[in-house]
Amino acid sequence: MKKIIILLVVTMMITGCSSEKKQKKQLDEAGRQYYEKYMSSLKGINEAEISLGMLNKVNDEKKEEYKLNALKNCKDTTQVVFTIKDGKIDSAKYELKCD
Repeated sequence: MKKIIILLVVTMMITGCSSEKKQKKQLDEAGRQYYEKYMSSLKGINEAEISLGMLNKVNDEKKEEYKLNALKNCKDTTQVVFTIKDGKIDSAKYELKCD
């Protein structure tokens, strides 16, 4: 019985990590595309915050078609924050707010 419980816990941990990794990947890819199209021309910014709500809005308006299916259980306040250096994305921090 203990082996089954341990196996179940390990499986749940692996699945959870895999899901979070997919969420971060989709948020990163869509966020980078959004930054390049809508924000890269802004001068003098050090950070760019791109929320799931912003990405969903553009999708809803049919201006873009960002792949966001891994984020369907996340709140619109989920975001990626890019650090900008010389107009280019240098690093990213993720704030996932998902069920």
